[in-house]
Amino acid sequence: MSSINSITSKVINELQIPKTSFAKISNIGAQLRELEQDTFEKMSENATFSKATFEKAKDIVMETITGAKPKESLVYIMDDKIIHHELGDMSSVKITDTMKELLNNPKNRIAVVHSHPGNFGASTMPVSYQDFASINSYEAARSIYAINKQGEYSLLEKVGKQRPSALKVLNYEVKNYNETNSQELYEKMLYSKFDEIKSLLPENPTEEDLYLAFRLLAEKDPQFASKLSYVEMQEALAQHNFWLKYASELGMKYDTNYSCFK
Repeated sequence: MSSINSITSKVINELQIPKTSFAKISNIGAQLRELEQDTFEKMSENATFSKATFEKAKDIVMETITGAKPKESLVYIMDDKIIHHELGDMSSVKITDTMKELLNNPKNRIAVVHSHPGNFGASTMPVSYQDFASINSYEAARSIYAINKQGEYSLLEKVGKQRPSALKVLNYEVKNYNETNSQELYEKMLYSKFDEIKSLLPENPTEEDLYLAFRLLAEKDPQFASKLSYVEMQEALAQHNFWLKYASELGMKYDTNYSCFK
């Protein structure tokens, strides 16, 4: 009989998502093709891309989160074209050196569209403080969209050319931590199932291993799964309220159509 650890390793090995099928995306119907020249004004006042291009980008990132093995991914849009797609892990995605060069060029205007799988499948998290820090760090990054499993969006967009100072960003980072921190709730969840979680973790576990252990427990224990979803929803609401209060002070416009916030 296989040990739990070997099963966990197998799950990790199986968490490989095939390359996005661009064939599917290229076959978007005539209705979207007719919109290719329309400026995408409703969701983004400063958009330099069409609704059709945004829908294509959204389709790409949704393919990586609509399944049993969700991963975060992002798409870059520049000059109304998708210029790059990057696949990450369960909770983050890295910016490549090539993209950093483009993002650091003030002559470019780039929109970032990425997926938010949800830590434990709830898929409720709006744009994060880390998302804000990313676009604030790069001159060419004008907006960032977080897309959930329902295809709903959460948006942070730069307003004007002035970026907050390092000190102001630090002060708001502390505010963000104090107002949206759910560490205590997660720790309670962890200690309530400490022995079970420990048995699922390999030696020298990573943060992703911990996510996997939580997911495996949630599959076996509906009550535990419900508690996890509750914790994530509280964190999401706090993050949403943080942007409603402070986005404009940080030189950003915040918008979302997440149904969970209505």
